[in-house]
Order: sequence, then C-alpha cells, then structure tokens
Amino acid sequence: MAGVRRSTCLFPAKFSLGFLLVASCIGARADSITVQPVADAELREGTPTLNFGAGPTIVSGGLGLSAANETRRGLFQFDLAGQVPAGSTVTSVVVTVAVVKVPSIPVSSTFGLRRLLQPWGETNVSWSARLSPETPWEAGGAAGESDSVAAPSSTVFIADIGNYTFASTPNLVADVQLWADNPSTNFGWLLMSDAETTLRSARHFAARESTAPATLTVEFTPPTTPTPPNIDLIARGSDTVNIQFTVQPTLAIALEYANALPSTNWTTLTNAIAPTTPVTVNYSDSILSDPQRFYRLRVTGSVR
Repeated sequence: MAGVRRSTCLFPAKFSLGFLLVASCIGARADSITVQPVADAELREGTPTLNFGAGPTIVSGGLGLSAANETRRGLFQFDLAGQVPAGSTVTSVVVTVAVVKVPSIPVSSTFGLRRLLQPWGETNVSWSARLSPETPWEAGGAAGESDSVAAPSSTVFIADIGNYTFASTPNLVADVQLWADNPSTNFGWLLMSDAETTLRSARHFAARESTAPATLTVEFTPPTTPTPPNIDLIARGSDTVNIQFTVQPTLAIALEYANALPSTNWTTLTNAIAPTTPVTVNYSDSILSDPQRFYRLRVTGSVR
C-alpha cells in the first residue's frame, strides 16, 4: 500500500494468574544539523557581467574611493536535502559567517540576509545575470522584487575581523521551514550591508573554498508519529480473556499472542485498519487450551 510504513514497536501484555505488563514506545526527539554552503558567490556592480564564484572570500558592502565606492553583495546557498526529514518542524536557525578582512579605515554597519526567490549558478552568476547572460536578474545585484525578499530575515552588526552570527528569528526559521517543506524553493540568501553606499562599509567574508566557510545550524523536531497503542483493559473471565484497546488515527494495529517469551512465533488474533478517528476495540480470546498467553499490540502500518 502506498504511504504505509512498517513499525517494530511492541506493546506486550502477559496474562497468567492475573499478572499484567504493558510497555510503550519512546516519544519524539529534537535534532540539529550544521552544514556549510554548497554554493556562494560575489556580485560586483563595477564589473556587472563577470562571475566571481570561486574566490576564497566574498566581499559585501561599499568599497573605498580607490574602487569608486563600488557596491558588492554576496550569495550563499545551503543544501538541506537528506538533512532535515520531510514533515519536520524547524525551531531554530542561525547562520555564522567569518569576517577575514576589513578596510584600513572601516565603517561598521548592519548586514542582513534576504531570502532569494530565483535560482542562480555559482559558476555563472554575476551582478546582472543569475544563470547566464541570457537570464538576467530583474534588477542588478539580485535586488528586484522577483529576485529577493525586500526585508532581511536576520541581521547582525559587523565591525572588526571575527565570527558573527545571524541570530534565529521567526523569518529566518520560516525561510528554512519553507526550504525543508519545498526543496525546489531553496535558492539561499543575499548578503547585503544596509550602508552599502557608504565608503569602506565592505567586509571580506570567508567563502566555502576557505578554511572557515559560513555555517548554517538548524534545530528541528522530526515529524511526530501518532500516539502509540496501549492495551487499555485486560480482564479474565472463566474461560476467556477480554482485551480492550484504542486504535489511533492513521495507525493500523494487530493484536497478537504467544505462549512464551521470548518468541518469534506470534499469532494474530485480530487486525484493526487505520481509522480516521480513534476507535475502541473489544476482543474476547478463549484460553481453554492455553493456561498462559502473552499479548501484544503491533503497529502494522502508518498512513500519513
């Protein structure tokens, strides 16, 4: 069946002279990953058709008089494929960058990460084009409305050489959540200074080709599974055992028994298909031929 997952979670109960044992599964956990860019590049206003995607640094901000106060910007893209499971909830996102060079008379400023809306190629992106000369940005430097989001998702004030962290914000989390849910929209971020027209506001950031590339750290909660089944009630009659359990939505359950533990020979008494709402099942098992039985509930399928 498409969309069905098998489970090894067991919920055994022993019925012998009134003795009962019930077990449960471990709940959901939080996870985190840290990844480096799979692509980064520098956009130069002064040479708008040239590609700068292979250097050891990425310059962003405004240069000095000797460079005619040229504006430069950076692009960073991180691949989350296979890193954050589908259906996960992203809870925290931080991006750390390393500033490795500053102007001789630096001007400090706030830098922001703006989510990119269009694909680009590390080896052919430029100030004027994103994939090739025939595929231009809407506006130079990826600043058009269809190129990047106008407001930064996170900002950090940068002064001297050192490591800087773009702190987790609702918008930064939303960016990564979008990429985790829809990988085809992951085009990374545009790095800009809010003082990029000011002389000497530029900073050299370590590129992925360097020994101190940027990093993206994502904390997330993997997709939760439906509430695991438990035997709600078990009672012995004169020659039967009456068992009650609840089947939760999306789970298919089998009630099984064995005559001894450990056992590789479990016998199915009844199956319960995955319901749309919780369903209570009552089952009566004859024990005339077996003075002792071990019962368990086994998840046979989970349909999302």
